[in-house]
Amino acid sequence: MKNLWLNVTKKLRNELDKFSEYVSSKPEVIAATKMDSVYQENLDEFEAYLKANHPEVTLYKISSIAKQGTDELISHLDEQLMSLMKDKDEETL
Repeated sequence: MKNLWLNVTKKLRNELDKFSEYVSSKPEVIAATKMDSVYQENLDEFEAYLKANHPEVTLYKISSIAKQGTDELISHLDEQLMSLMKDKDEETL
């Protein structure tokens, strides 16, 4: 399964690089949806792969139906955006 996760993370990184160098230089957050589904084992493997190979990536396991993880994800993204806005403001001074 490691090759699958390697391919997934490479594809994500390539898409970010193509979109914008500025965006691709920012901290990565992955929101894994449907954590309440039958794919929990795959998600656990992906999480272990990220921890071992990409510890800089933050993974949030969310379920909209069960309302799990969404508040934490939103709080984290809000903090990250506020930090990025502050950094950008300081750059323009």
